[in-house]
Amino acid sequence: MIMNDMPLEQLLSETVKPEIYFRGLRYFRRGAVYDFSKTENFISAKVEGGYVRPYTVKIDITNNKAYCNCPFGFTEWCKHIVAVIIYFSNHKNLGNK
Repeated sequence: MIMNDMPLEQLLSETVKPEIYFRGLRYFRRGAVYDFSKTENFISAKVEGGYVRPYTVKIDITNNKAYCNCPFGFTEWCKHIVAVIIYFSNHKNLGNK
């Protein structure tokens, strides 16, 4: 199913544990997502985390595949990916920001 068509709550509830969702929500609320861009099929953004350099998140919105260069993001969706998805959900009509 395509991310654009799936309700955010359903996508995240099927993909991440509740504690990961709430950590990602905190990152979004504190403004940690920046350098956001969206093309027809992909989203990319940087997320300030606990490391000196920001984490890079890339999401294929046609296949619901996501990547983050944090240690957790290699195996599962992490809080950085969740923060970017929430950002995307809140800025769908703005295009690139």
